[in-house]
Amino acid sequence: MVAKAAIMEDLHALQQQFEAFSKMYQEDRLANARRHSEIITKLEELSQNISTMRTDAGPGDYGDKRSRIRHDDGYSHVPRCELFFRLQRTPEEDKVWMAALELQSKHQIWFTKLKRDQPNLTWEDFKYRFRLRFGPLEHNKLGELSKLSQDGTVDDYIRRFETLAVRAGPLSDEQEVEIFISGLKKSIAAELELHRPKDLASAMNLAQLYE
Repeated sequence: MVAKAAIMEDLHALQQQFEAFSKMYQEDRLANARRHSEIITKLEELSQNISTMRTDAGPGDYGDKRSRIRHDDGYSHVPRCELFFRLQRTPEEDKVWMAALELQSKHQIWFTKLKRDQPNLTWEDFKYRFRLRFGPLEHNKLGELSKLSQDGTVDDYIRRFETLAVRAGPLSDEQEVEIFISGLKKSIAAELELHRPKDLASAMNLAQLYE
């Protein structure tokens, strides 16, 4: 009986500890939820203010270029955000608002409506809808890449090839090399055919050497 009473006493003590820590956990979770809600509200306010100020100020550059997510067009904004988030280890739940703060005024209007219609918008949803609305038309990008031809310097051809290659989707090394060589001027392409480069980087390097 004494042993049983001791066990019951220990069990009661453990239950009290469990309830105390459970209460602490719930209070901490609630505090974090409130803090997160305050941050989101502040971000919404800042987003609206930035949109208004950019509209009033007109086109131009804003802020410190080194500390911002820079973008050139509807296509490049998302990849730049992805790189920034990876470097900063941005939490998933903060990505949408971080990206929204750097939108141009015309994009801010779109985002305001989107967030109103989808208050639980995820980063994956944002990326899909942003590209759908502001990205390049999704017609045959691989076809565009295969039709590309060199009409200037090799460096210029490489820049245009890389731009289209990003939008064309995944390609094997062999496919990239074959398409790249086919668009070069005949004299340069002939030299590369002799060397049979194994990857795109090697092909680009040889093309520059034989220009």
